[in-house]
Parts: sequence; C-alpha cells; structure tokens
Amino acid sequence: MSTAAAQGIEGPLVVSRNKVMDMLGIKDSRGINRLVKEGKLNAARIGGRYWKINVASIVAYANGETMGA
Repeated sequence: MSTAAAQGIEGPLVVSRNKVMDMLGIKDSRGINRLVKEGKLNAARIGGRYWKINVASIVAYANGETMGA
C-alpha cells in the first residue's frame, strides 16, 4: 500500500476511533473494533485505552482495497 502522502492525504496520519466513525458513517464503535480485529484497519492502542487508526488504512478500506500482508 502506498503512503498517505502518495494518496494525497493531508492532515494527521492517525485519528481517533470517533473520527473514523464520522469518516465512514459507522454509528457503533464496535464496528470500528471489528474492522481493527479483522485487520481491515491499521490501529495502535495508546495508553492501553485509546485507539489511534492509520488514515491511509481508512482510505484504503473506503476504496475497497485490501491491506498488504
């Protein structure tokens, strides 16, 4: 998968779970958790409590692309 800059993404490289919910139109945070668990979104847990999700993986998911192994 290409980098965020190559995809023309400006702004932060990672966003909160709530921001992803807004971006993808998902109303339940469990949906985001499922996408992370299935490996469809790249995410890191910060401080053991908060998720930060990679914006490039959100764009790839929204475009129907699969994450590279």
